[in-house]
Amino acid sequence: MKLILVFVLLLFVCMSGSTQSKFAPNGAEWYYSDPGLFSSNPLNSYEKYITKGDTVIEGKICKIISRQNFSEVMYEENNKVYYRYKNDFKLIYDFAVNIGDTIKFDFKSFSPNSTKIDTTYLINCVVSQIDTVLVNNKKLRSISTSVIKIDSLTHLVWPTLYNYMERVGYEYDFMFVLSIPSIDDMHNLRCYNDEDISYSTDWWKGQKKACDYSLLSSMPSNSINSNMHIFPNPATNEITITTENHDKSTQYIRLHDNTGKIVMETILDSPLKKLDVSKFPNGVYYISIYSSHFVFENFKIIKL
Repeated sequence: MKLILVFVLLLFVCMSGSTQSKFAPNGAEWYYSDPGLFSSNPLNSYEKYITKGDTVIEGKICKIISRQNFSEVMYEENNKVYYRYKNDFKLIYDFAVNIGDTIKFDFKSFSPNSTKIDTTYLINCVVSQIDTVLVNNKKLRSISTSVIKIDSLTHLVWPTLYNYMERVGYEYDFMFVLSIPSIDDMHNLRCYNDEDISYSTDWWKGQKKACDYSLLSSMPSNSINSNMHIFPNPATNEITITTENHDKSTQYIRLHDNTGKIVMETILDSPLKKLDVSKFPNGVYYISIYSSHFVFENFKIIKL
């Protein structure tokens, strides 16, 4: 009887937490453009984030938001959204602010001499503007803030603004990250969808394409260069790419799956190039070979 009572109480808590949550309801989807490492074309491919479900950490009902091989754990309380980082919760959104407020957000970033995100910094942001956006007859707050630079962090490239919107979050990547020199942010939001609303950014509306559009996966499967060959096909462990006349301007290789997700990128630096695909799931893949001028060649392969 006690076990049944405990189960009922836990179920009530979980249901209460999920109905109160406004950010990242279960099933919510975000689509961000992903041009790839060697490109700047936002139509090339995309990254999809989706809220997979709930988990409880330190008594807080959190949301698990996943993309291909990565997850964020986030929770909302009193109109503030926090993310889990190195066993602690960090503030990333505050939807209860007013114009003139100063909010201290905890942004992911790079420490000096690091090539990957490995720390966070507390950054003051001053709320400069609040707009109301009508989406499916729901009024959402769009908040603009000015980022206050910390002069001692000279290794970072500082943005001037940090803007975010209720339900949707940040429009230029899933999570705002303080950048290092030479890193360009091209991961613009395309669409956000949940059971209540469907939102597309103005720039994506102008493209008049589906949220999951991928230029690479929409290309024909045959190569336009008869001197280039890929074998074996189907492949099991390794793919070989050969070019009879290696063109230095054709120097990049991208492998993406049947949904347009990029799973490998490398440089075509010799007339014979081998790719290890042994750890990839079986299915249909596309190999795209292109130059810095975006002259694409596309091959369809089968992984067994």
